[in-house]
Amino acid sequence: MAIATKKSWKIKHPPKKKKKLAYDTIFTDSDAEQIMKGFIPSVMEEKWFIYYEDGWLYLHRSWTGALIYWIKLDGSPLGARVVESWVNRDQTEYKQTDIEYDRQILDYLIRRILLKQEAEIPNMKKANSSLSQRIFHHSIFGNISEKLKKKKPPFFKK
Repeated sequence: MAIATKKSWKIKHPPKKKKKLAYDTIFTDSDAEQIMKGFIPSVMEEKWFIYYEDGWLYLHRSWTGALIYWIKLDGSPLGARVVESWVNRDQTEYKQTDIEYDRQILDYLIRRILLKQEAEIPNMKKANSSLSQRIFHHSIFGNISEKLKKKKPPFFKK
């Protein structure tokens, strides 16, 4: 698997409208090594491009190149600690506004895509049905969720 770099994908610059995310966690040294490899999507259903550069992990939407999340990692006695984190608040690139939900999405993306760990999919509070929840999940996460593969909405059946 190739290590992702800034030049691996067509990406946009960080937005002018951003908000501190306050995502606070520590990764083990081995997890940090895996995180720093990033992720290059290989099929259309993989909706994130992720790369690490100069202490920062950048998470871009693969289709648009929009930078949605970016976090700064720093060494600590326990591993790599997140010391700064940001989320895009440019409504033309990203419409989500719930900061707690953004923390959950970011954590899920790191654990599921980069660390290949089982992780609980964050639930959208505004979804009024399980079908709208699944459609929303697919739009955010693509095919990274095993739960979505097992529970496809009826219109995905062949």
